[in-house]
Amino acid sequence: MKLILKTILVTAICLTLPTLLFAGKEKELTIEQVEKIRGMTVSIIKNTHHSLDNSINGRKRKFKLNFHSIKNPQYFLESNFTIGRFLFGSPNYKIGVNPIIFDHHISDLALEGILAHELVHSEDYYNGSTLRTIIPIGYKVSRKKKRIQYERKTDLKTIIYGYAKGLMAYKNFQYPLLSPKQLKKKKEEYLTPDEVELVDRIKKKHPLLIQKWLKGKIPVDLRQFRTEIKDYEDKL
Repeated sequence: MKLILKTILVTAICLTLPTLLFAGKEKELTIEQVEKIRGMTVSIIKNTHHSLDNSINGRKRKFKLNFHSIKNPQYFLESNFTIGRFLFGSPNYKIGVNPIIFDHHISDLALEGILAHELVHSEDYYNGSTLRTIIPIGYKVSRKKKRIQYERKTDLKTIIYGYAKGLMAYKNFQYPLLSPKQLKKKKEEYLTPDEVELVDRIKKKHPLLIQKWLKGKIPVDLRQFRTEIKDYEDKL
């Protein structure tokens, strides 16, 4: 029992601490920026992330999403859930946005791509339970190798949804704004533009390979992607 409670506490800290520390600090999103983000997320949900669409998912507990400002230097956007969702299952979720992205004039294409990624996280939180989904996710993000697999697979799901160009646009927007250390970390934890382009190019040709990556381990760099694709094609 003590181990379960400790696991729950650690999960809550790992997934909510960044928001608690940086939400509402310094510069805030403007009303216009929040409405832009809201409108774009509504469109994304309607077009692709159907499990979050309250008009068709048929669930009694409707998906609720709010937006807030973050000043976390490690992240420009992050998807999260409320303490009420974690403890009581209330369907309340949130996406944090660093106003810096608007200061640097993020394009609509790049914003759509990263919001589609964040909404994949929201789908994970919404469609799963605290014990079977959220706690395991908390464990993953607290462990480097598992965090890399989780975030790269989230990028992969975003590509499957059709947002490859948006993801590439976002990464190309983000990279020049990062320190060398942060850039190295982002390239390790998430797919790079070259990896996104490669996966998008072969996703229809090799759907079984895509499913293999989703269910198992996804390559951790471009060379590994190319090797696994070649090995797969040689066996066909």
